[in-house]
Amino acid sequence: SCGPSPAGPVAAFSPDGTRLAIAHDGRVRIFRLPTGRRCGSTPTPEFARVSVRFSEDGRRLVVSGIHRYDDAYEFVLDGRSGRRLAVSRP
Repeated sequence: SCGPSPAGPVAAFSPDGTRLAIAHDGRVRIFRLPTGRRCGSTPTPEFARVSVRFSEDGRRLVVSGIHRYDDAYEFVLDGRSGRRLAVSRP
């Protein structure tokens, strides 16, 4: 995955290379490759710094970020649909 980044989109490829997740502007979008068809989208806070990474098996997508007020969040999403599974504030 690419990140963390202070500005702009960050992205991660699934381990099998069939999906691309992009976090930008308060939303995580998952695209199916090679078609580019969006298969999931989930809102998140607009983070000042964010990183995204797929689990080793590609079933989960973890989005970690620091909000502009230094609040840290971690979202666990379904790696195929983008459906939110869990949220934590470490």
